[in-house]
Amino acid sequence: MRSREADLIMARLRRAFRRRKRWIVACTAITLLPIVAYNELSTPVYEATTSIVFDDASNAPTGSNEALRARDIAIANRVQELSSYSFAAEVAATIAPEHLQRIPPPRDPKPDFDSKRYVIDTIRESITAEPVRNSNIITLGVVLPDAELATEVANAAGHIYELRSQRIKQEGVGGLRQFIEQQLERTRTQLEQAENDLKTYKEKNQITSFDSETQEVLRRVTDAEVLYNGAISKRRSLEDKLTAAQKQIESQRQGLVAAVTEATTPRAQRLKEKLVGLQLQYTDLQVQNYALNHPKMVQLEKELGDTKASLTEEARKIAVGLTVADPIAQMEQLISDSVSMGIEVQALRAQEGALQKIIHQYDADMGKLPEREFNLARLTRDRDVGQKVYSMLRERLEDSKINEAQNLPSLRVLDAAMLPQDPLRPRKAINLAIGIVLGLIFGIGAAFARENLGTGVDHTGEIESLTGWPFLASIPRVEHLARGTVGHAKGMGAADARRMRRALLSLTDPNCGGAEAYRMLRTNLQFRGFGKDFNSLAVTSVSSTDGKSMTASNLAIASAAVGLRTLLVDAEVRRPGMHTVFGVDLVPGVSDLMNARLRDAAAERPWREASAAANGGPVATKTTTAATTATNDFVRRTALPNLSILTAGTPIDNVHEAISRWAADLARLLATLKQDYDIVILDSPPLGIVHDAAVLAQLADRVLFVVNGLRVDAEQLQNAKRLLDGAGARVVGSVLNHMDPYGVYERSPYFQTTA
Repeated sequence: MRSREADLIMARLRRAFRRRKRWIVACTAITLLPIVAYNELSTPVYEATTSIVFDDASNAPTGSNEALRARDIAIANRVQELSSYSFAAEVAATIAPEHLQRIPPPRDPKPDFDSKRYVIDTIRESITAEPVRNSNIITLGVVLPDAELATEVANAAGHIYELRSQRIKQEGVGGLRQFIEQQLERTRTQLEQAENDLKTYKEKNQITSFDSETQEVLRRVTDAEVLYNGAISKRRSLEDKLTAAQKQIESQRQGLVAAVTEATTPRAQRLKEKLVGLQLQYTDLQVQNYALNHPKMVQLEKELGDTKASLTEEARKIAVGLTVADPIAQMEQLISDSVSMGIEVQALRAQEGALQKIIHQYDADMGKLPEREFNLARLTRDRDVGQKVYSMLRERLEDSKINEAQNLPSLRVLDAAMLPQDPLRPRKAINLAIGIVLGLIFGIGAAFARENLGTGVDHTGEIESLTGWPFLASIPRVEHLARGTVGHAKGMGAADARRMRRALLSLTDPNCGGAEAYRMLRTNLQFRGFGKDFNSLAVTSVSSTDGKSMTASNLAIASAAVGLRTLLVDAEVRRPGMHTVFGVDLVPGVSDLMNARLRDAAAERPWREASAAANGGPVATKTTTAATTATNDFVRRTALPNLSILTAGTPIDNVHEAISRWAADLARLLATLKQDYDIVILDSPPLGIVHDAAVLAQLADRVLFVVNGLRVDAEQLQNAKRLLDGAGARVVGSVLNHMDPYGVYERSPYFQTTA
């Protein structure tokens, strides 16, 4: 049962597709028209891409959440930098002006048009930066109408970005090195001066040493001086680094670090006071020459670290409160470092204050010495301080050089841009494929909607309910026709030969499903008295493409095959075709016979004399029925036993008027033919186009109506029924032609045609 239902559904789908295939083709063509126009009229643009890989040092463990977040923030910052106006301006400055002239100008430039800014804006809009997932790689693409220019801009952008990153890094660490070098040179000069002054004073005053108490005071004040100078140097270097960091984030958050480090919330203020006090205690012990591993020093160092951490956390909370456009999410690492440096600067300032107090205290103690010893102590201190500060600056200079080398960016262009061969858009092949798919979807949907919402006829039961005509046979659609030449098929065009083979299907391929269907039609007609109760049958349909002529010829062949004397009359005077199918001459035929009868009736001559004169023969003297003898002279036998044909004859004008004039003679002609043949089949004109069929349907004993299973609808059937009922025709039944076989019938030999 399920297989049967599935077969029925598939058959309905195929039927809808074949009935509305013109809809589908039209919808597909309509969908493709704008796509084809877009492909042909749009300006092609090309994309050149280059890849940039970079490594940023991070203190967080590799693979940790902090490291991943830092990497994502760094990538986001770099993507924004690559999309900035300043970067585009640097790229434009490196490209030759004659190459930039290839950028198409705007169609309607304004009076204040700035060509330089326009070029920079165009380059900026053409650059796209996309990070590669789970990597430190950024793909930089440039989209421009000129393939060569796009390649040049992409390579220039990669090179400029490499130089730009190196310059920014060097600005951060190179400034510190330059500051230390300046301090070192000034300290060296001061040290030389202090040494010369001390040497001169000793030689002049003949004094070389102090007592032990003075030496201890001198050592302490010297250490305090060294620490003080070191704190100043470190603070200034940190301030320089802080200034450089502030410049990098200045565009997104003006003065954030200053606001954070100067925060005066109650808790922050308490932490600052605690930091100053602890720093003072730590410095005092340090001057007193306490070892770093002394319990007091260790405890104070721990408390200093905890206080700095608490103050940093409080500063970050303040930073979050000051954030307006979420810049911390984009530059979190940079701001975090800036905040930490700001706190460290405050700690160093506290250390400087503590050292200043200690130095003033020791200066007061030394001021009690005799003048000669005091001057010697002062000069000695200046020399010792200069030596220690000079040594410290030398060490820091080497450290800064190492730090500068370590912080140089390991950034490089991974893949240089290659000249693109195919445009980025329009992608003609893809666009056409998408258009075809969309067109087919739209067309098939419209076809099914038309089938479901329209007045189409879906099955034989619906035909019977609409017309009241009995259903006699379903003729399957024939996909493959038997090859070979029959009649006049040799030398014909492909379309004419195919129509002829369809008309002779029962002869050329008697074992196919179509031939079996025609034999079933003949049998059903015999069950209803064809050849016994009635002898003449007019075959008609709505249009000329419904297959009525094919039905008439194959029904005639099937009837003749069982021994019935069969006459096929080609009543299609306008468009005759049976003479071609069966390979006989067109003239003389029905029109010649009717005209001869009219002339004979006017001249009151015997039927046989009229027939003999029309055929150019002698006047017959044998006494017989004139009409019978004359009619037989127009009938031609075919190569098939028991099958004869009366062709349409010479083409005439005003066919409808001629048929009306022939009506009485046609009635007598049919009566005569039914005496000589068992069955007479008339291939009538289509009922929906001309009214000849209505006259012939009235004259014939019965009418067989052929329905096209692919095109007919309910309204056409009802109109045909009204015409036939109005003519007084008696319809013996209907035939559903061009049907899709389904289920077991589709696989059955009865519904297969040999090739």
